[in-house]
Amino acid sequence: MRRLVAATALVAVIAYIAVYSRADGDPPIHSDGYSYYVYLPATLIYKDASLEALAREWYGGTYPEFTGIRRWPPGNPSGRWLNPHPIGVAVLMTPFFVAADALSWWSNLPRDGFSLYYQHGAALAGLAYFLAGLALLHRILSRHFGSGIVLATLVCITWGTNLFHYGVFDGTFSHAFSFFLICTWLFAVERWWEAPTVFRSLPLGAIAALIVSTRHTNAIFVLVLPLYGIARASDLRARVGELWRRRQLLLVAALAGVIGVIPQLALYRWTTGSWLASPYGALDVGFAWRCSSGRRCCCSPFSAPSCLSLLRGRLPPGQTTGRADSCSRRRSCSPSKRISSRAGRTGSSAPATGTVRSPTDWDSRRHSWRGVSSGPPRVRSRRESSRSSRPAPCCCRSSR
Repeated sequence: MRRLVAATALVAVIAYIAVYSRADGDPPIHSDGYSYYVYLPATLIYKDASLEALAREWYGGTYPEFTGIRRWPPGNPSGRWLNPHPIGVAVLMTPFFVAADALSWWSNLPRDGFSLYYQHGAALAGLAYFLAGLALLHRILSRHFGSGIVLATLVCITWGTNLFHYGVFDGTFSHAFSFFLICTWLFAVERWWEAPTVFRSLPLGAIAALIVSTRHTNAIFVLVLPLYGIARASDLRARVGELWRRRQLLLVAALAGVIGVIPQLALYRWTTGSWLASPYGALDVGFAWRCSSGRRCCCSPFSAPSCLSLLRGRLPPGQTTGRADSCSRRRSCSPSKRISSRAGRTGSSAPATGTVRSPTDWDSRRHSWRGVSSGPPRVRSRRESSRSSRPAPCCCRSSR
């Protein structure tokens, strides 16, 4: 089984080099990955956690549409910047960012947070956490199942889902980091139930805090702790009693978890005036149960039977592939696609070197900065964007 993890690592490295060594390829920090990553250069290089200094330095004071970073409250030009993505990914990227900064200093490259080593340091962080999560999952499964089941599980998770894609090609997104954290959470929960101690309770709370700070909706995985090992309803009464006996250790874990999420809560408090905030409120986005045409879309939960039936090679009666194709082209039912549609209708400009375009087709993975220049420059006008024959990614070209 360890050979599978090693083989996956080898394939991942080869794929990474093949994609990011192309002259016309996209650099790693792009799309949502930019918003997850931007906390690091803003805080450690520009010494301004409010994101204001970086906005002035690169964009003349206003972030491009593709970033999703908006003033709060919405429409207030003097409000503070609210990032729709939390700080957890940036926290996990920090060791790689420090290494990239040191390499940039040593090689005399721009220490601006977006040059060569910063780009690949951020993406290789996602790749490293993806492989670490895979190795940890192998260790967890090997304790309970035979080699055949472990092998099949790892192969299905790696190659049967989009995990490999997010670990290699979109390593700056939150998915690979969430995968690692949840595998770490499962490992820590299992050890805590085997032998509960204070030294096992403290990391339990810290891991839970990182999970929530990386992707808020992943807070649901915290329920694994009280429900671990529950096989039938009759087990619940005994579990409640056991949790009560361990209440002091649970309090230690909860205290560690609360301390761990304080930085994110404090950021929300400072930005919006509230300890709990909905950053997507500034973007006026949410989940759409129906497509803009009024018909149920293929990304609606009501169409899940069609997804399941596709696994059997057929569609439900009365549904054709044409309808699915038309829905896939109309990405308005996805929050991120709505952001892109608004981005394609607006634009701003700021003096800098190179080019940044707001995306008009968020469905394409290739919405990123091109090249490895020293950062995101100006925003293209709508006329310039309309001349592009490709879906409009945000790009930056190195100045020559």
